[in-house]
Amino acid sequence: MLRWLKDFRFAAVLILAVVLAATVQKYTLGAEQYNNFLIFRASFGHLVSNLNLYAPFPSEHLDLFKYSPTFAFCTLPLAFMPLWAGTLVWNLLNAGVFIAGIWVIGGVTIHGVAVQEQQESQSRITAIMLWICAVELLTSTQNFQSNALVAGFAMLAVGAWEREKAWQAALFLALSFHIKIYGLAPIALMVLYPRKGRFLLGFSAWLLVLTALPLLIISPENLLWQYANWRELLRSDHAASYGASVMSILAPLLPTVRSVSALQAASLVVQCAPLAWLLLRRKSPEPLKRLLLLASMLLWMVIFNHKAESPTFVIAVAGVALWYGMQPTSSTWLRYGLLWFVLVGTSFSVTDLFSPSLRDSIFVPMNLKVLPCIAVWCAIQWQIWRLLVNDSPSNFATGTHFDG
Repeated sequence: MLRWLKDFRFAAVLILAVVLAATVQKYTLGAEQYNNFLIFRASFGHLVSNLNLYAPFPSEHLDLFKYSPTFAFCTLPLAFMPLWAGTLVWNLLNAGVFIAGIWVIGGVTIHGVAVQEQQESQSRITAIMLWICAVELLTSTQNFQSNALVAGFAMLAVGAWEREKAWQAALFLALSFHIKIYGLAPIALMVLYPRKGRFLLGFSAWLLVLTALPLLIISPENLLWQYANWRELLRSDHAASYGASVMSILAPLLPTVRSVSALQAASLVVQCAPLAWLLLRRKSPEPLKRLLLLASMLLWMVIFNHKAESPTFVIAVAGVALWYGMQPTSSTWLRYGLLWFVLVGTSFSVTDLFSPSLRDSIFVPMNLKVLPCIAVWCAIQWQIWRLLVNDSPSNFATGTHFDG
């Protein structure tokens, strides 16, 4: 059985089957369980009818649509599918893109492995990464969220950069931006790769095409109006909550929206400082260092997000899985200690594996889910700077610790 657990195809098929079963189960429980999907599904009709996408529609769904007009346009197939079929297609799309991203990025982690061992090593590494992310992927799809798409596109973009496919990377990031604005964050990693001009040209072209897509069904004036409405929503949304983030832990020290923004800006400086160091020194790090920076970025996108919630953590835990897959075999306590901290404190703490009293009175209200991810992000900063300052090659295990 252990051999099957290390097989990527087995892990992917089993996880997709669980996602399907969970989707059916949620659908049978009623509309309140798949409210997010109803928001997405209704958005195309609102767009084509020239209604304010960002206004409340209490007769159709709860909460508000918070995505781009292009996202609303792309929900066209879902709008015309039977409701039950749409829920299945939506969750399979999210899970499928995420699994594809894991596979692609896992292929980069085997850098240095003998050619004859590459396929076996990639299958083993990506299977373990999938199991690490399984609970968070299920949580995201059970809530019919789009976070798995964002994580998948980030990994696919970096995988495309690694293969020198700048236009592919540009497409994935342009798509991610139109899902969630913070999905654009991995664009900072372009400084690690050649052909920056080609990438920026491709990104500009894809962004223009995707932004203009709604013009196929609405006027330019209406599209500009929708973007103005979206901007107003995002502006008011910023002050609504701290989310399950660093800000929620430090809430007593952050009394105003301005102080939250200042902390986010400071975290961005910390996150991008290694990139600036490499850019100024004209250093081109090896693939595994670049992946360490991607892992850091995936975590940063969540732990400093003022709107982060439990389903968002599939992005952060993807970063944890990637980080774990690159740790040297000598760092056993760090590797396993932080991994179990994340699995228990982040993934399992909001499930029925925890007693309801512990979960509902401590972990959820106090947003303790974010603490393990903060610990991993801090560990990554220490590892990155140790490697950069010493100017030493990364002594990563390239997945060999999965052999046991």
